[in-house]
Amino acid sequence: MVNEFCHACKKCGRVVECDDYEYFEEEEEDWRTSSTTLPQNNDYLKNVLRKCDIYQMFSFKEVDFLGKIIAQFRDVTTKSVNHTCFLYDFFENVSSENWPQKKEVMKILYCHHLPKELERVWIAKNEFNKWWL
Repeated sequence: MVNEFCHACKKCGRVVECDDYEYFEEEEEDWRTSSTTLPQNNDYLKNVLRKCDIYQMFSFKEVDFLGKIIAQFRDVTTKSVNHTCFLYDFFENVSSENWPQKKEVMKILYCHHLPKELERVWIAKNEFNKWWL
């Protein structure tokens, strides 16, 4: 499962990846929930996924997870978030083991939904890379 090792703070919603659940056992109660348990309004993300015709490729938990990751990114960037660019850059960097349909999603986003202006794509990629590292 994609979110097996990802957990989120109940207070701020920050998503953290940890392969040792005992770490969370030692931390405060706030860090012990799965990242999929926080309420999140992902209406805009859902609309983007529908527009790209890839909504059916994701479970509700995966959409919630992506929404939390985008919210985390939004908190640190000074630019507005282009969801299609963010999703493309995200899938470019994650493992195919965790996202079995990764290549198909990337192909759809690349062929039909990335901005036509290369400068916008480049700016979004630079912002993503600063955040990802």
